[in-house]
Amino acid sequence: MKVARGRNWFGVVAVLLTMFANLASAKDWTLASQLPGIRKANAAEAKALNAEFGSSQIINYFEDGEFLIHDGDLVVRGNLTVKGFYNDYRDDIGVLLVTGNMAAAQLYSWGSLYVGKDLNVTGLALTVYNDFTFEVGGKVNARALVVSDKSNDYTAGRIETELNDMDGIDDADTESALRIFVPELFTQPDHFEPEFDDDFYGLDFDDSYALQLMSEGSSVFRDTIAAKGLNAQVNRSMKTDLSEPDQLSLLAKDRLLAQLLASHSDLSDRVAKALAQLQDPTVNAWLANSKPELVLARTGEEVSPASAQSLAVNPSTSLASLAKLAQHPDARVRMALAKFSALPDTEAGRMLMDGLVRDRDSGVRAEILEAFAYASAFGWNLSDAVIKERIGSDAQAELNGLASAHLNAAQANALLAKLDVKGAFVLAQSLRQQAEQARPTRMSRAEMAALAEKILARPLAKNESSQAHTAAFLALPAELQSRHLDALIARQVLDLGQVMRESNSQTLLQQLANWSIKAGNMISKELADNPYLPEALQLQIVQLARAAPAKKDDDYSEHPVDALEDLLYNDAIRASAIEQAVDMALEQGLNPEDGSYQNALFHANTLSAKAISQLEAKLDGSEDWALTLMGQSAATVSQRVRALKRWYNDDMELQDSLKGSENATLEQFYQRAATSASKSLQEYALAKPDLARALVESLQKSEHSEVVSLAKRHPQLALSELDPGLLADIKQSDYLIRIDSKDWLKISQISPSFIVRAMAHLRYGQLQLKAVP
Repeated sequence: MKVARGRNWFGVVAVLLTMFANLASAKDWTLASQLPGIRKANAAEAKALNAEFGSSQIINYFEDGEFLIHDGDLVVRGNLTVKGFYNDYRDDIGVLLVTGNMAAAQLYSWGSLYVGKDLNVTGLALTVYNDFTFEVGGKVNARALVVSDKSNDYTAGRIETELNDMDGIDDADTESALRIFVPELFTQPDHFEPEFDDDFYGLDFDDSYALQLMSEGSSVFRDTIAAKGLNAQVNRSMKTDLSEPDQLSLLAKDRLLAQLLASHSDLSDRVAKALAQLQDPTVNAWLANSKPELVLARTGEEVSPASAQSLAVNPSTSLASLAKLAQHPDARVRMALAKFSALPDTEAGRMLMDGLVRDRDSGVRAEILEAFAYASAFGWNLSDAVIKERIGSDAQAELNGLASAHLNAAQANALLAKLDVKGAFVLAQSLRQQAEQARPTRMSRAEMAALAEKILARPLAKNESSQAHTAAFLALPAELQSRHLDALIARQVLDLGQVMRESNSQTLLQQLANWSIKAGNMISKELADNPYLPEALQLQIVQLARAAPAKKDDDYSEHPVDALEDLLYNDAIRASAIEQAVDMALEQGLNPEDGSYQNALFHANTLSAKAISQLEAKLDGSEDWALTLMGQSAATVSQRVRALKRWYNDDMELQDSLKGSENATLEQFYQRAATSASKSLQEYALAKPDLARALVESLQKSEHSEVVSLAKRHPQLALSELDPGLLADIKQSDYLIRIDSKDWLKISQISPSFIVRAMAHLRYGQLQLKAVP
C-alpha cells in the first residue's frame, strides 16, 4: 500500500506526486487529492500509520486525520519508479512518502522525502535545503549522493562518491568528487569565491548548477574520471606565488585547474592568452572579469552567454565591446547587456539601449526594459514613440518591464489594462515613488491617485500576494488612505504589517494603532518599527508594556513587551520614550543579559543624558555598555573616556593617549583623539560628522590607510573635494546621504551615474529635479 500525505505552506493538505516520464515532457505537479481513487484515511488507519512512522522525522509533517491513501498500484505508489528525473523543486512543495523501494535515473529533492526500503538512483541523488528532511529506511544506492544542509537519516549502500556536509566532508570525499564530477560544478563565477594562499578553503559543490544541468538533460559527470592527486593540484593552483611556467603547466593538466587559474585577477598576458585558447566557457567567464577585451577578441561570435554576463558586469568593459555584444546572434548574449549598470550614463550607451528596446527578440527587449526603464526618469530618453510601440506589444514580460518607465497618465492607464500581477506591482511601486517624490513624475497628484485606486479595485487573484495593492495604497494621499483603510482591511488585500512599518501619515498611524489595540490589546511590533511614529504612540507602547503581565519564557505569541523591544531598535525613538523604558527596566531589575527590551537598550542610538546617567550607574563594568556609550552624542567627555578605556582595555597606545582627558572640553577631547597615534582614536574622531575641517585634513595624512580612506570621505569635505569614485559607486549610498543638502542639486546634475542622480532625487526630491539629457 502506498500512503501519501503532506501540506503546503498555505495550510492546504497536499502531496505533490507527479513524476516525469522523460525530460522533454515534464508535467505540472498533481495534488494527491486529485489522483483518481484517492481517499482520506479512517481513524484506525491514521492511528496505525502514526504508529508505523512515529520514530521518523517525516511524521512531523503529518497531522492526525490528514493522511490520503490510494489502494492498488500506480506509477507513483507502491514501489515508486521514476523513469527519468525526480525533481520536487516546485511551487506548493509537499511531502513524498514511499513505503517500499524508490528508483530514479536522477534525483533532486528540496522537500521532504521518505523511502521505507531502498533508494536506487542511477546517477546523482542530490538533496538540499534545511527546512525539510531526507530519510531512507533501507540503503541508498547511487553513483553519487550529495546531501547539502539537510537533516538526514540513511544507510549508504553502493555509492561511488558521497558528500554529506552534515556529517563532515574529508579530503578523500573531496578528491573523489573532484575526479568524478564535471569541473563546472565547483567553479562558476556566481558560486566560487576565490581565496588564495593559506586562506584557501577548498571547493564547494554547486547545488544550483547541478540542478540546472540535470534539468537540461546534461550529465553532471565527467566522461573520464580524472587522475588521482587532483585535490593537491587544486590547492597548488590557488597560490599567488606560482611562476608563469607552473601556471602554464597546470592549466594543461585538467579543465578544473584551468578554470581555477582563470579566477586569478592578476594573470600575465601570456597565461591569459593560453587560457583563452582553450575556448572553455567557464574559463572565459572568469577572464571576462580580468581580461574582458581579450575574451571578446578571442571568441567573437562564439562568446557564450556566461562570458557575456561576466563582460556585462565588468565596469571596465569598453562600450565598443558592448556594441559587439549588442550585435551577437545569440539573444542570450544580447540580454546580458542588461547587467551593465552604467549603460544609461553616456550617449553611446543610450544609443545602444535605444536599439535593444527594438531588438528582434522579445526576451532582449524585456530584459532591457526591466533593467533600465526606470532610468528614463533620470537621463535616458525612452521616447513616447517607443513607449507607444511597446504598449502595443503582446509580450507580457515587455509590458511588465515598461511599467517602471517615465510614463504620463494616459500611457500608464493604457498599460495598466495589459499588465499581469507582476506588472501591476511594478506600476504601483512606481506610483508610490512618484507620490513620495522619490523620482520625477509626469502626472498630477490626482492622476496618480486615480491610477492607484484602479489597482486597488482589482480583485486579489488566488494565491496572489498583496504587494501591488499595498504599494498602490501607499501611493494614495493621506486622506484617501484613511478613507479606504477599513474597506481594504475587510477585503484582506493589504499587507498591514508593511503599511504599519512604512506609512508616514500621522492620521493613518493613529487609525492603525487603534485597530491594533482592538485586535490584540497592544500596538503591533510593525508600528513600533515605523520611523514616523508620533511621540504619543511611542509613549503608549511603553505604557502598554509596563501595564501588561510579564511575558513567560515559553510564550511565543506577540506581547506588548515585544513592541517595546522593536521601538528601542527604532532610531526615531524619542527621548521621553527611552526614559520611560529605562524607568520600567529599573523597576523590574535591570538585567540586559535576559534579552528582550532590556538588551535592546544597548542598541538605542539616541539615549538622552538622563537615560545614560541612569544606565551608567548600573552597568559601569559592562563592556557591552561601553560599546553603546561610545556612540552616544549625549554622553559627557568623562563618560566617553571611560567607555573607550573599557572597550579598548588592551590597547596601551589608546590608554596613554587618553590620560588626563576626563576633564577636557568636547572640543579638546576630539582634538586629542584626532592627533593621537592611536588608530582607534583617529577612527573614533572621524565618526563625528562635524569634526573640525583642519583635523579632517590632518587625518588624510595618517599612517593608517583605513583612517586616510575615512578622512577622504568625510562629510566636512565639499563635493568638489570628494573622490569621484564615490559618486559612481552605488555602494557608497550610505555615505552620500550624509552630504549637506545644498550639494544634492549639483550631484543630480553632474554625476555620471543615473543611479546616483536617482539617489540625489530621493534625498532632495522636493526640488522636482529635471532629468539630465
